[in-house]
Amino acid sequence: MKWVVTVRDGHAGKSTGYLDHVYMVSAESDADALFKVAIFLKKLPHRYKFGVSSIRIDNADDLEYVAKALGVKGIPE
Repeated sequence: MKWVVTVRDGHAGKSTGYLDHVYMVSAESDADALFKVAIFLKKLPHRYKFGVSSIRIDNADDLEYVAKALGVKGIPE
């Protein structure tokens, strides 16, 4: 299964207040996807200067269904 994991960087960017990093992950479950992203983030601590304020996990199949309903051609690999 493919999962879309959105990690929000606390206070990056003064105009918006947040900076989102989006990752596409292949994993058996949402917990496995979160684990893979956590390991990846641990290797890149400099990327998240203000700390992670939230993490959102979505099933890529669900997002593709919504994208098609909205007229978007799909989610790139």
